Amino acid sequence: MQLFTDKDSWLSGDNLARSLFFIIFLLFPMIVLPFSGLYLESFKYLWLSLGVVAISFFCLIKAYKNKNWRLTKNPIIYGLLAIVGATFLTATLSESPLNALLSFEKDSFFSILFLSTIAFLPLAIYRVKDDLLKFSFLLGLTSFFTALLELVLLLASRFLNWSIFKNYQGLISLSWFDRSLFFGLVVVISLVLFEFFARKKSWRLKVLSLLPLIISMLFLVLTNYLAVWLMLAFCSLALIVFLIRRSGWVEMISLPALILTISIVFVIFSAQTSWLSKGVNYVQQSLRVNIFEVRPNWSSTWAVTRMAIKTDPLTGVGPTRFWRAWDLYKPKGVNDSPYWNTDFNYGIGFIPSMVTTGGLLGLLGWLAFLLATIFVVAKSALVFWQKPDEKNSLLIFSFLPVVYLLSSLIFRIPGLVNLALLFIFLGWLMVAWKETGIDSNEWTTGKDEKKIGFASRLSWLAFICLVLIFIWLMLNLFLLLLSQRSSTLASMGKFDQSVRRLELVNLLSHSDFYERQLVEVKFLQLSNFVNTATSSSKDNQEKFTNYFNGIKTTGEKAVKLDPNNYLNWLVLARPYAFVATLGVTGAENIANSFYQKALALNPHNPGIWLEMGRFSLALKKEDEAKDRIKKALDLKANYLGAHLVLAQIYLNNGSLNLAVKEAEDAVRSSPNDYNAWFLLGYLKYEQGKVEEATQIFSRSIQIQPDFANAKYYVGLSLDRLGQREEALSVFRELLVSNPDNQLLKKIISNLNAGRSALAEPEAPKSTKKDKKK
Repeated sequence: MQLFTDKDSWLSGDNLARSLFFIIFLLFPMIVLPFSGLYLESFKYLWLSLGVVAISFFCLIKAYKNKNWRLTKNPIIYGLLAIVGATFLTATLSESPLNALLSFEKDSFFSILFLSTIAFLPLAIYRVKDDLLKFSFLLGLTSFFTALLELVLLLASRFLNWSIFKNYQGLISLSWFDRSLFFGLVVVISLVLFEFFARKKSWRLKVLSLLPLIISMLFLVLTNYLAVWLMLAFCSLALIVFLIRRSGWVEMISLPALILTISIVFVIFSAQTSWLSKGVNYVQQSLRVNIFEVRPNWSSTWAVTRMAIKTDPLTGVGPTRFWRAWDLYKPKGVNDSPYWNTDFNYGIGFIPSMVTTGGLLGLLGWLAFLLATIFVVAKSALVFWQKPDEKNSLLIFSFLPVVYLLSSLIFRIPGLVNLALLFIFLGWLMVAWKETGIDSNEWTTGKDEKKIGFASRLSWLAFICLVLIFIWLMLNLFLLLLSQRSSTLASMGKFDQSVRRLELVNLLSHSDFYERQLVEVKFLQLSNFVNTATSSSKDNQEKFTNYFNGIKTTGEKAVKLDPNNYLNWLVLARPYAFVATLGVTGAENIANSFYQKALALNPHNPGIWLEMGRFSLALKKEDEAKDRIKKALDLKANYLGAHLVLAQIYLNNGSLNLAVKEAEDAVRSSPNDYNAWFLLGYLKYEQGKVEEATQIFSRSIQIQPDFANAKYYVGLSLDRLGQREEALSVFRELLVSNPDNQLLKKIISNLNAGRSALAEPEAPKSTKKDKKK
């Protein structure tokens, strides 16, 4: 019995590939449950990867049975080959080739190859021209249910206090922009469907075409991204122009015209001070929708790109290494922002980031891809303009989504869902070219005996590659789940179990990320052992040595895997710094050398200087600590942590006035930090400026209402100001939340007896009988 029969059977490779294609990609936006234990993006990546492997497998069966491989000659294919080739070359020449080739970052070689493969799937599975219409129509319907589910979960997480909704992340993406971009695409698809397909059909088809459009517009209003409105306005305008060419000026009054008008209104009133933006902001705050996203701007991206190309003009810093260029070349002004310590993986947009990571090779590859795509889009528009009939309307169905999504690559970083849809519609555009007869030329292996043998061997080679990719994907899924379980165990204090799982992960992988994670858990294990050990027996000393040697070995592996990642040097330095504070000989010098290595790789990071300063302070080297912390402040003048530590050093030295100055600088740099206000209040209290200290402590409590330390000092300050009733009220309130605190009970007793809060109880007076004795 044959499992895969002729192509007319539903069990044929052709039919199975086609069915899987529709299932995988139509369910893709909503398939991940928002409460799963796996990261949303990771799960989507694995779902899509395994789906593409399965579809390719059945397409391979079809090619093997036909003994012939066919591929249309379309300029987009040359563009795809250009970006795949450029990414491969820059990855192999980068400072970390394995990560650049095989990581799951969106700009790695594997990801670019994988996305490019998606573009070939529509060519492999389509049968008739209506397949594109079916895909677009079904995508609209699934997006309607996706939007409904997103709204239900959003409202439930906001108004229902159920634990199941607390971890709600989203269905399409964690990013609100990515969700907005997706629903903007649905609006574009729905407009084309309605105008070219459903407008003259039954009312049921019209309703089914409009429902996704309506609910998607609600999401666009809720998120209110200027970039999405601009792209939607452009696509609506282009659609109006094509409709006018087909049916005349009567199309000026149409659904695309309405969408264009709405888009223009939101673009005009995009300023935060406008009445429209204020209304949208109110709704966002009510639903706790935070659309704010942190990313480099154009100037900082250009500054980093310019220096990266100047340093390595041919290949840049390498795929997946934008963060490396950012650490080395970010503008100085970035340190004054709240996101100074963020290692951005991308710049302002996807394609500008590819220039940073790929150098001139990457620039040429992506330029070739853009030019090829623009040529195909322009030729498609011209063909429809010359003959705007139903057959050529397939071109509009395919190239408008491509234009919409492709433009987002220039100034944004689309998520996996939108990237996959871009390449899918590139494939449908190639299908439309073939169906409309613009270019019917094909590459083919032919039908003679030698070429049939070549096609057979090629099919077997591709089959082996698919099996290996499948095994590799499943292994990575297993490692990811095991790593996340290990993190959960570590957070529960089960360090031994966490370490065992992570050791298995590192045995099966070759990643400095997992090695770094293992170092951190082993360090927690060592710290816990030191804190709980009750003696310095020989057995405990051996355990300490074993724990430390394990950390050292794992940290050295992480450094060996990627010596240019400053985080690997930091995780190796911290255990040495820890044991140096315990008096281990030689550990101080080793820790400092590793800190210097990290600093050389990330010279503009004040956090490394602060960590080194705290290390010096722990070793009682206050002068060295002050020098290091001042270097941190040279890089970031408004660095709260550095000001607080420096103030503590001055306080320890008795330099109260200098400590107050640092605390005042800390408050100025972070006026909403309650710890900064508390420290300033404490120093004022020590100076004897009790009334001023009371006001400052009150400011700290205003920011953090449950801050018990500030309330305690407010009570002491009120007592010193002679306001004992008010002080008594404060301490009684503190006793409610701390019923077992003996100091609070003593203070309340003193105040009730008319003594000062911290007065020692009076000794009992001796009686006459006592004196006689």
